[in-house]
Amino acid sequence: MKAAAFGESNYPRNMWWVAALSSEVTEGALVSRQVVGRSVVLRRTSTGEVAALEDRCPHRGAPLSLGDVIDDNISCRYHGLQFAPDGRCVHVPTQDHVPARSEVRAYPVREIGPLVWIW
Repeated sequence: MKAAAFGESNYPRNMWWVAALSSEVTEGALVSRQVVGRSVVLRRTSTGEVAALEDRCPHRGAPLSLGDVIDDNISCRYHGLQFAPDGRCVHVPTQDHVPARSEVRAYPVREIGPLVWIW
């Protein structure tokens, strides 16, 4: 078996992990977590679903967890880019066109009982 390279985690990634308690993820709040070595931001949408995104804006790498919730989107505090619960960039201030490849990674999430699970 090959050893993990420097900077790589030794966690199995192809499985469900507990990311938070359901009670911690409330509508309008952004919850920052480290799950198997990856920074993730969790939030509850207006429909009550939990969404999980990579906690890093693709423009300058600012943590999205430090941003704001606008409607059902996370707005990056650095430049105001807005990301939908599925990770798509839906708004860029001062631009009519959203650049290609400006999305963030979205993770599958399940809420079972008192726990929020992330894949």
